[in-house]
Amino acid sequence: MKGLKGIYYATIVTIISVTVMTIAAELSTRFKDFLTNTFWHHWIGKGIIALVVFFLIRFLYKGEEKDILRLTKSTIVITILSGLVIFLFYVFHFF
Repeated sequence: MKGLKGIYYATIVTIISVTVMTIAAELSTRFKDFLTNTFWHHWIGKGIIALVVFFLIRFLYKGEEKDILRLTKSTIVITILSGLVIFLFYVFHFF
């Protein structure tokens, strides 16, 4: 399947960008207000930005597919780590 590597890279970058935006929106009221004022709600804003990031990277990357198993493992690890980062941020933010 052609372009699969670009999908993996786009997925990884999108996951990281959503993680960063989530934490940034909690730490910066200016950023959260920007998302809310621009996109009606900060969740919608993060979603739209995530879609733009995904499709931009997906269509700009034109690499060859070589090690799909490594990319799959990397995507899984990034997903777990990003979820853990958000979870720990909220745990420490709560206390």
